[in-house]
Amino acid sequence: MALDISLSPVDVRRLTSAQRAKDPTGQMFFVDRAKTGKAAIGAVGRRTERLLEACLDSFGVDLHDDAPIFRNRSRAPYSKDTLGDDFRAVRGG
Repeated sequence: MALDISLSPVDVRRLTSAQRAKDPTGQMFFVDRAKTGKAAIGAVGRRTERLLEACLDSFGVDLHDDAPIFRNRSRAPYSKDTLGDDFRAVRGG
């Protein structure tokens, strides 16, 4: 997700449904960047959009609009430490 929408991992781990928008061209997230506080838009590619929908469907519940979308293996929102741990596990080392 971070690579597709060109946002930093810290910005991605804080994404919520309230920041998500759709229009005829696709999906995007409106964020205030963590480091700079500047507004940014992260456009979501079609493949990532499908993966995001599958991720949300796998929860089996609707998240509150202000709840972080991305969760660690225990289903808790990612912290700065757990995101790096899971990323290392996925990339194999």
